[in-house]
Amino acid sequence: MGQHRAAAQIADRSCELVARREQVRFLAEHADAIAFEWDREAREMVYLAPRAAAVFGWPSADLLGSGFLARVVRADERDRLAHRIERFLTSDGGALECKLTTASGRSVQIRMILGARRATNTAHGVLVELDPN
Repeated sequence: MGQHRAAAQIADRSCELVARREQVRFLAEHADAIAFEWDREAREMVYLAPRAAAVFGWPSADLLGSGFLARVVRADERDRLAHRIERFLTSDGGALECKLTTASGRSVQIRMILGARRATNTAHGVLVELDPN
């Protein structure tokens, strides 16, 4: 009887965690935040919420893979800032503020908020535009 109860509790907890994850993703995708998922090993963006296209002016597909840093970091700052962002994305979580560039050349002040490091090679977080005006 005890094993069945323990299994039921684990199943309930698992469902609760999945529901929370979906709730967070929904909130991030419908707020002024851009949810993202970064593959630490491949060093590329594997998911970006649809809002990214509106903020950066690039089609979402152009921002995935290694295209994210290539598109949003100005050429004259690429070495310095791309290295700083990559170092941050491989860290154990926290926040980083930086200026990124849109397709039209407009600078956008962004705060990247990264969740705690997980056992997987992917990092999950959000990008928030600090001064959208």
